[in-house]
Amino acid sequence: MPVMVVGARSRATFERAIASGEPVTFDVKGHYERDVAGRNVIAETGAGRGPTIVVSTPMTGWYSCVCERGPGIANFLALARTVAAEKWPAHLVFIATAGHEIGHGGMELFLKHGAPAPKDTLAWIHFGSSNACYGFAEGARTERPEEERYLVLSKSAVALTDEAFAGVAAKNVW
Repeated sequence: MPVMVVGARSRATFERAIASGEPVTFDVKGHYERDVAGRNVIAETGAGRGPTIVVSTPMTGWYSCVCERGPGIANFLALARTVAAEKWPAHLVFIATAGHEIGHGGMELFLKHGAPAPKDTLAWIHFGSSNACYGFAEGARTERPEEERYLVLSKSAVALTDEAFAGVAAKNVW
């Protein structure tokens, strides 16, 4: 699916072109830059309450990635809301990073300028891509979604998840 990002100063020209209904040709000249400023969303709660728990997720994506980013962002926000509502007695840093698709720019920025030192980090929870999605192929449909459902985890986590996922029909991968 083609995507066009238009700067504010070109908005009127772009809107006129769309309104005309005529075919439009774009001539784009650009270049890839390194070490550009990243924009992350960071929230912190419980500072000074012991070792830090970092919770992270990428928040940006290109094209049709709602299944890739959506579940991670939803889980990230749900955990943040739970922590805030229950006032957990822990130090938590929530970091939603930008630039995932161009070399993990936002995460690199956070690691260099903001992440707690490993010795001060109790755990790091990362809600990555596709953590709650079905496999999908263009035009493919299945009558049995459980045939496309996978539970992917490390062997060390199996005992912790067996009870919680007992009622979920899925292929286990570890």
